[in-house]
Amino acid sequence: MFSLEVGEELRIEADSKKVFVTLDTGHAEIFGWELPCGETVELARTKLALYTWHGCMISVRGEPKCCYKGDTTPMKTFANLHAYLQQSRRAALNSNTSGPRIMVVGPPNTGKSSLVKLLLNYAVREGERPMMVDLDVSKARALFLPGSLGAVAVTSFISPTDSNSMAHPLAYYYGYRDCTRSSDLFKSLVDDLATQIAARQNSGFDEQGKAAGLVIDTFSYHASSQPSYDLLVACAKSMKADIIVVMDMDKLFCDLQRDLGGSDEGGVQIIKLAKGGGVVVPDHSFQKQAEKEVIQDYFYGRERELCPRPIVFPFSKLQFFRTAATPQVPKDALPIGITAIESKMEVQVVEPDLNLENKLLAVAGRNPSDDQELVCVNVAGFVHVQRVDLQEEKLTILAPNGLPMPSSKLLVGDIDFLE
Repeated sequence: MFSLEVGEELRIEADSKKVFVTLDTGHAEIFGWELPCGETVELARTKLALYTWHGCMISVRGEPKCCYKGDTTPMKTFANLHAYLQQSRRAALNSNTSGPRIMVVGPPNTGKSSLVKLLLNYAVREGERPMMVDLDVSKARALFLPGSLGAVAVTSFISPTDSNSMAHPLAYYYGYRDCTRSSDLFKSLVDDLATQIAARQNSGFDEQGKAAGLVIDTFSYHASSQPSYDLLVACAKSMKADIIVVMDMDKLFCDLQRDLGGSDEGGVQIIKLAKGGGVVVPDHSFQKQAEKEVIQDYFYGRERELCPRPIVFPFSKLQFFRTAATPQVPKDALPIGITAIESKMEVQVVEPDLNLENKLLAVAGRNPSDDQELVCVNVAGFVHVQRVDLQEEKLTILAPNGLPMPSSKLLVGDIDFLE
């Protein structure tokens, strides 16, 4: 049993062995989600901190990889940031305008996603319905598998055990883990996502959701990558972010302050925050296994309550497409004074072959008459290609909800999954 004083946190690292946490007395929270007193929470494949504002007693059973107390935490700063956002939300609701659009950026392993969850949970505590925007295509999340990005209205708490309970997300399929691999495609998807978000917020059906604004999680910034920085700036402009929180990186803070900040009406407020003392760098095997379990949860359910079954399709019943940028003439091959024409996105037909085996494919949310519209189509979900039979011209796929699929058009990327 651990006794936590005011302002302390219990940091737990759990691998494949399950860990059971019980709040015996007092109050404690995980990323803004309050632990129910007396109830046991099961944890596995996670690294998190249980923070207390008032002191508490916590029991831990099982075999955590690591479990210790810490008092170096930026929680007071995070709480002040939330209070500032709430003031902006109330002002937006009174004036019938859009609420704050806060974007969290920074290098890898600085607690970006943890801060996003905390801000969303604190907003839900206040009765708000903010929209979460997830632009990190590098990893699997409960709602968005690797290679995808999207947004969803958050109307209930995000807990460590049921973070996939949110419904009706806007989802797009990029198809790669590296957002700079096809920067033009990534920008196109972010632009379309921003347009769809604006349409939802301006529909007039949810004025409180509009005033609650956006909380935007982003891909990791790498200091040696100019394309990575350019994409961050482009995303901030597309999403019309008015607050950017930079986690633990002075140079990125200064660069964004120079390029986007300012005291004029169009300037973005740039804030620098330190990462928490409990933020650690996960090892590669931990990340791979954690991602595998997230993808399995997508198809089978967290409690394995879904019962998907493999379904065999003839090649003729499905269509496969990939989005790519049109080739550009190298800049050094152009005549002096001539600038390159901006590349355009085009949808290419993919013939089924063995390369589709073990791929995660996105199912288009509709069957557009013009296949070129698939560049920025919302996706309804994902399927897993388990087997390709070239001789019989059939393939076996696994879908979480069975048939019928809303579309026969599947989007191909570069995301593999081996069960």
